[in-house]
Amino acid sequence: MLFRKLSITSVIASIALFACGNKIPVESPAGAGSNESATQAAKASTDEISSKLYDERSDKSRFGHHGGRRLSIDALTDSLGLSDEQVSALEELNESFAENVKAAIESARASGDRKGLRVKLRELRKEYEKDFNDVLTDEQHARLEEIRANAAVRRKDQGWENTIAALTDTLGLSDAQVADLNELYEDYQADVKTAIENAQESGDRSELRTSLKVLRQAFEDAFNDVLTDEQQARLEEIRANAAARRKNRGWENTIAALTDSLGLSDEQVADLNELYEDYQADVKAAIENAQESGDRSELREKLQELRENFAEDFTSVLTDEQKEKLDEMKSEGRKRKGKGRRHGHKGRKG
Repeated sequence: MLFRKLSITSVIASIALFACGNKIPVESPAGAGSNESATQAAKASTDEISSKLYDERSDKSRFGHHGGRRLSIDALTDSLGLSDEQVSALEELNESFAENVKAAIESARASGDRKGLRVKLRELRKEYEKDFNDVLTDEQHARLEEIRANAAVRRKDQGWENTIAALTDTLGLSDAQVADLNELYEDYQADVKTAIENAQESGDRSELRTSLKVLRQAFEDAFNDVLTDEQQARLEEIRANAAARRKNRGWENTIAALTDSLGLSDEQVADLNELYEDYQADVKAAIENAQESGDRSELREKLQELRENFAEDFTSVLTDEQKEKLDEMKSEGRKRKGKGRRHGHKGRKG
């Protein structure tokens, strides 16, 4: 998404201020907005403003994976009532931040020190956050917090609404079920928020993960209780089919790549597909047997045995020339992987 003014396309990349929920204390303000702009901002709904404010896609072409959700100074001006002096200060701050981020990334690429890059970017973000808050008034900062919180809630709600709409179509949910599930979701979100706030206030996050896991499980159990037995079975079928499709897509991609690189014949492809189907059936049976018996102690060994047998059967379908070519490909892959790990100690390049 491009902003209306090209002069500010370098606005905020990788800023924890807007990408996460941590509050940042406000320092001394650098200026107040005009009464007219402030009045307009007060009339604007947080939904309208936050939809303008956030660019949902990272500017990866400019900042790579260090990019983050960006803010338009145009939208900030409309929503917070920024003065001309504040706009100038923020544009200058954004340009400086973007240059510093770019320089840090280029330096890390040259040195291979990705660990040092993370530390440097964290320092740059903290400096930016402080300088940014120096520009805003207390009222403007409070308004921005409200917009940010509203945007986060809206994103979650949109995801839930899409989920419920899809389940209504596939499972035939009744209006009463939809209402019950919506109420469950609201309660779940409130409980999650409370757990996070309690952990933040106490400073003890050691039990937070466990608490969130318990809440998720309780929500899933309550969710299933709303469904009929038929709907639960249908949902399990949908999940299983989705998982199978993901596996099959991976296998299809593998076979397509090997067909190109090894020159597999149609007969070989058919044989390998049959082997793969049998292997998947054997894996499924082994897992189901372990679940039914409650004894998973030998499951790992059984799955390892099935993998080895599949690899052996797979190789038997290939010609000697194809086997040799495949060994070369595996060797090259291991070398590339080894290089990646060595760079990983210093930090990956790029």
